[in-house]
Amino acid sequence: MKKLIILLLFTLFAFASTIERYEADAYINSSGEVQVVEDILYNFEGVPHHGIYRDIPKNDTFITDIQAEQNSRRAQKKVIGNKNYIRIKIGDPNSYAPNLSNYKISYTIKGYTVRNSGDVNKIIMDLIGTGWRVPIKKAILRVHLPQVLAGRVKVAVFRGIFGSTEQLAFKEKGDIIEIDANDLAPHQGITISLAFDKNLIPANKKPTGEYYKSLLYYLILIPILGFLYLTAKKYNLLQDIGSISPKYNPPKGLSVLEAGVIKDNFADFCELKAGIVELANLGYIKYKEIDGEMYLERQEKDPSGLSDDLKLLLNAMFGGVVLVNTSFLKLDKKDFEAIKNTLHSNLVAKGYYSSSVRKARESFLYTAIVAALLTFGALFWYIFKDTGLENIFPVAVTSGFIAVGAIMFVQNLKSRDYSGLYFAVLWTGFSMYFLYSVVYSKGVFVSIAIAAVIIIAGIYFIYKKLNTLSLKGLMAKRYLLGLKEFISRAERDRIRFFLKEDKHFLDKLLPYAILFGLNKHWLNLYQELNAPLPDWYVGDVGDFGMIDFDTSSFFLDSLSADPSIDSGDFGDFGDFSGGGFDGGGGGDW
Repeated sequence: MKKLIILLLFTLFAFASTIERYEADAYINSSGEVQVVEDILYNFEGVPHHGIYRDIPKNDTFITDIQAEQNSRRAQKKVIGNKNYIRIKIGDPNSYAPNLSNYKISYTIKGYTVRNSGDVNKIIMDLIGTGWRVPIKKAILRVHLPQVLAGRVKVAVFRGIFGSTEQLAFKEKGDIIEIDANDLAPHQGITISLAFDKNLIPANKKPTGEYYKSLLYYLILIPILGFLYLTAKKYNLLQDIGSISPKYNPPKGLSVLEAGVIKDNFADFCELKAGIVELANLGYIKYKEIDGEMYLERQEKDPSGLSDDLKLLLNAMFGGVVLVNTSFLKLDKKDFEAIKNTLHSNLVAKGYYSSSVRKARESFLYTAIVAALLTFGALFWYIFKDTGLENIFPVAVTSGFIAVGAIMFVQNLKSRDYSGLYFAVLWTGFSMYFLYSVVYSKGVFVSIAIAAVIIIAGIYFIYKKLNTLSLKGLMAKRYLLGLKEFISRAERDRIRFFLKEDKHFLDKLLPYAILFGLNKHWLNLYQELNAPLPDWYVGDVGDFGMIDFDTSSFFLDSLSADPSIDSGDFGDFGDFSGGGFDGGGGGDW
């Protein structure tokens, strides 16, 4: 057994790959930007491999313009990036490389290449990184200096494992520094340090990723912001509706559900409770307390006089039965859609809207989504063109998840679904954490977040406010706002006066109190003012104020989407091997 293990180990090392020759040229320009060309003669020692990979550390620099050739032909390559380095994977996964293959790799290093070090500036490069897992028989390295640095630099070259201070000889020929080395063991590298006067090439600023501080960042946002502004102007969303005076009676010619659409241009699920109470006021329903539970009982009254929307609601609630427990009241999705469609079409027919507000919102939303995608595409290109375009796809996908989480949060907040809110917070939080782990930079993360907040907030504001109200519709909306103001103030003396003229005054405005979310406030007035209870309520007097007019007990059957929304709308730096901004290492695969 021992002999077998020794034989296997001998075979493993006997067939280990080697680099026969590693030749590299680094061209430094007058700004400190470096173009690197590497020529690597790789020997796979008879073991089948698809190709090699090259790891290049970022060290606050940008690796761009990556090209690769194999045996004088353009090679198939894949670039993979993370926080610390990029990996250039060269070769065809469907075929094996020749035993002796020549690889030529070129790339450009930008960004934080010239760094200040006390009284001087420095450029430090790992000409061969310590990450190579194979021995290198021969290394020929050349650094091409810009004219401004020729003969004006202090050069130091180091050889060895990471942290080694073993110096290596070099030759200076005009503006070229040449380095020859033989027999580098695995994980041994070569680093060059160039020190020079600060005035020759100024030090670069360390990148922060704070793109939101640049003018170009906001120039990219201008087109979509302009589109949002023009849309808001087109639909008069920025104009004040004018002075509001209190109103004391329900609007004429409108059902409470139609008033709900005019109020905010949406047919909201929560407003159906207001429609139920209006049906009760009109004599089609009675609330009955039976054994401590509340029921709705349909009355024998011809519904032909009802508006189309209330007629649909009445039939959807009861179907073929007469008595329904409010705790188990359900409405099919198709019935809810029918009510919404009827509301929107009837309001257009009555002249309150010049055209369908739903279609206008849908048209805006589709256009806004396309504009947002184009904007984020341009923004991601601007941010990642230097740090690695391979990051765009995961960032785009993660940003999409964040947008979905934000939509879920708004929907669940509106419908008071707290378990859904908790899930939306977890979803969004996890997505944001993943986004940060992809970009690895607080500045980049903030740059993306600011643009997302501005665009999403703008789209959401216009989506919620967009309307096609006619002059008649605007007058109706002003009337409703006046009615809301009166209900919210609930001036006791004035209400007492109205109750003397009509004992059902509170009943008539109760549907609108529910519509405006002021139902509990309005129900308390029955007891405070000793007002008679509605004729449609049959039960204990003390329990009337506890009637649930919230949406928590009124469910949509088989509706997965949130019912409250109108559906269909919406490495380190140092003077030693492995410590520069170039180098890294590599191996075969």
